[in-house]
Amino acid sequence: MSDPSEMKEINRLDQHIRQSEGGSAKKTDSESSMRLTPGARIGFDFVSAVIAFGLIGWFIDRECGLAPWGLTGMSVVGFIVGIIMAWRELQSPTDTK
Repeated sequence: MSDPSEMKEINRLDQHIRQSEGGSAKKTDSESSMRLTPGARIGFDFVSAVIAFGLIGWFIDRECGLAPWGLTGMSVVGFIVGIIMAWRELQSPTDTK
């Protein structure tokens, strides 16, 4: 394969490259994980809105005897609220620190 002197030179160059980068690989990894966070938050907010409004609708059905219209109507409202929340999150400026 390679003789030991070539391997030493490769290792030396590799170390020099790592030092000159100054940890930019770590920065890239943290930046990519930061990009996933808003997407996860949008999904969680959307699902939470549908579930919360669905539970309110279920309670209305149970108390007022409107089944299945309370659950159906409030689930639709939760869906719309979830879309509005996702849209606002997507339109807001992002922090790039």
